[in-house]
Amino acid sequence: MILAKRRPLHYLTIHPHCIPTTHGKVAIGEASPASLLEGFFMHIVSKPRYCLAFCNANWLYRTDIFDHTGRTVPITITEYLHERLPLSCDLGVVSATGIIGTVETAYQGHWLQCARNMNQEILNFLEGTDDTSQCKPSKRARKEKAEEVVGAGGTWGTGEQAKIAASEAWRSNVGYSIEVEQNSPAMADADALSLIIIPHHPGVTVKFFDVSPQKFYSDFRGDRISSNKLVISEEEFNELMSLSPCDRLASLLLFDTCYDDNFTNGFVKAALNREDYKVALGGGVADAFQSGRTSKFIPTTDHIFGMAVTGPNIMAASVVIPASVDNPRHLGRYMLRLKSCGLPEKQSVAFMFTCCGRGYGSWLPIPKFSYENVESKAFRKTFPNTPIFGFFGRGEIGITHLPKFPSTDGSAGERAAPKKRRKAFHQYSTIIVLLSFL
Repeated sequence: MILAKRRPLHYLTIHPHCIPTTHGKVAIGEASPASLLEGFFMHIVSKPRYCLAFCNANWLYRTDIFDHTGRTVPITITEYLHERLPLSCDLGVVSATGIIGTVETAYQGHWLQCARNMNQEILNFLEGTDDTSQCKPSKRARKEKAEEVVGAGGTWGTGEQAKIAASEAWRSNVGYSIEVEQNSPAMADADALSLIIIPHHPGVTVKFFDVSPQKFYSDFRGDRISSNKLVISEEEFNELMSLSPCDRLASLLLFDTCYDDNFTNGFVKAALNREDYKVALGGGVADAFQSGRTSKFIPTTDHIFGMAVTGPNIMAASVVIPASVDNPRHLGRYMLRLKSCGLPEKQSVAFMFTCCGRGYGSWLPIPKFSYENVESKAFRKTFPNTPIFGFFGRGEIGITHLPKFPSTDGSAGERAAPKKRRKAFHQYSTIIVLLSFL
């Protein structure tokens, strides 16, 4: 509880004005992306240790986002983050054909409340009443509602009431989620960015890695590039990732640009073999990325980039939603499989990587259905207290890894890995990785 209060996750999502979210349409007003970012960094209370951002492809190259701030030299989003984050904070920015993000109600939640109030005002007007006080319940009504909630559960002790109150206070910090697909003509040049800042957590190590295939062949193969299937040994993988043999790799997020498929295949295979396939793996094919804390930021398209999470105080699970799932009603079963792992949600975060062809347009054949934010909405229905981030890509990387963590009934232990090795590269699918910081 103390760690949760002292080291909260902070996150921001910038999206176009008045488009559908998981909570309905939300108008974000006329605030510019630069103003939103400035306000966000004034809001955060945890010292940033890791910062991972996803943006629409053109954001990596744009220098007009911060023009109005009076700067004499234009800067990109990565250069801006480099200035605002402490030197000890690892930074990575991934661009793709669309983003997935969640807002933090402590900073952006007023947009949702304004939208609700505006909708209520419209309803009041249509119903012939102009009493705008109906937009917000009175203090007495809110008190009566709270008493009804407590009374519905029978007689509770003071400790149980305190737990419920604490849970409700924490839950309110996770706002709506949104998917912004750049493939849509209306969203092609949209301002879209999702960003999460992770503070230091005792017992958890997050490593951002940027691996060059050319450097690997130079260091380990004497510059010889073979057309045969690449095999990377565990020792070579540990050296590439700066891991010790005793480090347990709980989760691996991997972002590829399809520069060298043979190297990526060998890298992923080495990671899975190292952990006997007991690792939450997720990622996808992006357009480009920028990482590190150097003074020059050049978008990279010939490396692989990612985030490795190790340590005793991290729990992780992942699930693959295959291309065969084309009915939204079937998404819930995959979310429930994640839920069955028993990961604590109080300090949790999820990452979703989905195909650029698996968005709004893919659900249109289904009549009488809301086509926006389909998969993120299904996730938030099962995990209302977990923010989710990610992107739409041109291929997905991941496996289903559903460990069984200790539960209230005392059961524990890892589920046995299936004998058949699962494939890690997919098309027209969705990968969800769930992390929980203890």
